[in-house]
Amino acid sequence: MSDHDHQFGRLCALAALLFASALSMNVILRQAPRIPSRPLQQFPLRVGAWQGASLPLSGKTLAALDLHDYLNRVYFGPGQQVAGLYIAYYPQQTFGDDIHSPKNCLPGSGWEPIANGALTLTLPRGRISVNRYLVARGSQRELILYWFQQRGRVIRSEYWSKFYQVWDGLRQGRSDAALVRVAIPIQDNRSAAAVGADFIRQVMPRLQGFIPD
Repeated sequence: MSDHDHQFGRLCALAALLFASALSMNVILRQAPRIPSRPLQQFPLRVGAWQGASLPLSGKTLAALDLHDYLNRVYFGPGQQVAGLYIAYYPQQTFGDDIHSPKNCLPGSGWEPIANGALTLTLPRGRISVNRYLVARGSQRELILYWFQQRGRVIRSEYWSKFYQVWDGLRQGRSDAALVRVAIPIQDNRSAAAVGADFIRQVMPRLQGFIPD
C-alpha cells in the first residue's frame, strides 16, 4: 500500500470518528433536560430611559431561522435615539439546529459589511467585549453590536461559541445559548457606538432569567 493510500485511510478514519462524535453529541444533547427560562416576550418594554415596541418577524423568516424563542423590538431613547434589539434563544442546540451568525444572515438581507471589530464595555459584573460590525444597504448605514451569551459567558467568536456548546454538552449536558444583537442607525460612527454602549448597559442586567447562567 502506498503512502498516499495510508494518508487517505487516516483521513477517512478521522472523518468517520468526527461524524460518529457529532452523532453521539446530538443524542446526548437531545436527551438533556431543558433549563427553565422566562419567555423573551416578557422582557421589559421599558429599559431605563428607553421605550420599546415589538416588531414580530414574518412566518417565512421564522421558518427559515427555526427560532425557538425570540424578541425583535425597536427602542426609542432620549434625544430621538433609536436602537433595534433582537434576541434569539435556543434552549437546546444540536448540530444543524443552532444559532445563525449575523455575519451570514445580514448579507442575506441585503446588508453589506463595511468594517468589523470589537467594542469593550465596563459593566457592574466586569468588562465584556462584543462584536462591532458596520453594514450598509443602499444609503442606509447601521452599527451592529452582537454577541453570543451562554451559561454566563459573553462570547464574541462564533467558533468559541461552538467550542463551549460541545464542552458544556459533555460536562453539564447543556447546550442552551442566545444571540443578542443591537442595531443602531448611523448618523456618525462615534455617537452610534456611544448610543449602543449605553443601550447595552441598560439591557445586560435585565437579561438574567431570560438567558440562564
